[in-house]
Amino acid sequence: MFSGIKKYFFILFWGVLSGITACHRPVMNTYSGAAMQHLDSNKVATDKKMDAFIAPYAEEINSKVQEVIGYTAKAMAVQKPESDLGNLLSDYLLKYSIQHIDHDIDMALFNTGGFRIPLPPGEIKVRHIMEIMPFDNTLVVVNMSGANLNELVKQIIAAGGDPVAAPNGISIISESDTIRFSLNGKAVYPKQMYKVVTSNYLADGGDRYTVLASASSKFDSGILVRDAIEEAFRLNTTSDNRASSDVEGRIIIR
Repeated sequence: MFSGIKKYFFILFWGVLSGITACHRPVMNTYSGAAMQHLDSNKVATDKKMDAFIAPYAEEINSKVQEVIGYTAKAMAVQKPESDLGNLLSDYLLKYSIQHIDHDIDMALFNTGGFRIPLPPGEIKVRHIMEIMPFDNTLVVVNMSGANLNELVKQIIAAGGDPVAAPNGISIISESDTIRFSLNGKAVYPKQMYKVVTSNYLADGGDRYTVLASASSKFDSGILVRDAIEEAFRLNTTSDNRASSDVEGRIIIR
């Protein structure tokens, strides 16, 4: 098992090593049981030269991943159809996207499975953001008609609900075979155009969001979702103003 910093350095080091060896065919060797005993990781002597080589990088990485970037008022987790952490992160990503990508975004949608861990109460460090969003997903703005947006809502319901947000509120209620949907306090008009910010994973049709994949107009900002979340915590929280959110009834499935 790797402790925190060793794990991050291992990932970095393995990436470099993989790049070096990627073009070479692996050589397969067989060993007797006696020989294998000498390869047991618990019995291999520490390579002091390697430790000395790693040490300065490990210290730098450790200082970065342990940096406190924000604060939460309580423990929060993501679950379907709606959750406190899902609401918080989709709100943060919507606000960031409106400020930095497109002022006219109408809605945000992200996938529950994209946020990998719950957040603890108290200090939030860089490592928490790396663990909650380990993927290099980017923020994408998808342009779609109201008719397609209504289809998107059907796919959100089919997925069991996912984190959503809108500047002035969103309500998706599914009961029996009826879906009631309002966006920013208004009905959605089939011929009107709307802008949805999401991840490149969903924009490409991940998690069966096929209506996003078929959209004719998309803009990939190149901004990592992880970086946007980190900046949001830096800008919106302090030890006296801690992040918190609640389940609000954005998505109700009966």
